[in-house]
Amino acid sequence: MRVTVAILGFLFALYITVSVVYKTACDRKEYLRIMNDLSVHETVGISGDDLDNVVSSIRTGIAFGTEIKNPLVTIEGETRLFFNDKELRHMADVVSLAKIAHGIDIGGLVVLLLSIMLGVNFRAMGEERRYAKVFFCGILFFLGFIGAIMLWAAVNFDSAFTFMHHVFFRNDLWLLNPETDMLIRIMPLQFFIEMGMVILRRLMRFVAGGVVLYALGVIVNLPRKRKGTPYNEPLPPPNP
Repeated sequence: MRVTVAILGFLFALYITVSVVYKTACDRKEYLRIMNDLSVHETVGISGDDLDNVVSSIRTGIAFGTEIKNPLVTIEGETRLFFNDKELRHMADVVSLAKIAHGIDIGGLVVLLLSIMLGVNFRAMGEERRYAKVFFCGILFFLGFIGAIMLWAAVNFDSAFTFMHHVFFRNDLWLLNPETDMLIRIMPLQFFIEMGMVILRRLMRFVAGGVVLYALGVIVNLPRKRKGTPYNEPLPPPNP
């Protein structure tokens, strides 16, 4: 049973992480904020409205799992389709990954439900404290794995970025050329670093919330522990 609870904790942390990444990837306002900070529209020579249309096209494809449309834009006075064929094929791969992430986002609700049901069962047996410890061990194991990746990215972001692309993509379409491919120009390396920081901040909120809830649970159970529970034997009755 402990292994099952630990696995549920691991899957719960995976669900939260994938959900945060997926929802951030669908966050049009965050895209535009970072791009404006990086002055992308000036670098590319595209108007703010056209850049908004491009971002909306990407966001719609990722959020709904549909083909990303190729918007007609004006770049440095020339009207043209924004993406070339290679970029569209690469983004089709991205949409496929987004569908998987969306499935995990939905399936994670099953993990959440099972976690609650098991928690209620352990509470009925008076072992909720043991359940919480094992469950959080599963979460901590996953967080350790994610932390290792983040540490790697902090030390050598290029290496971690390349490795992750080799893991998730089975082709080299993600190797874009800023001379010919507009996608890498509106989403340079610094864009992904900034998006990574957004994801990290959002994940830290969940971690902080989990720590607070765990601490509250410990505080609530302290009076019970002093009085005596299945994991803390009660004092013998006083002599008459």
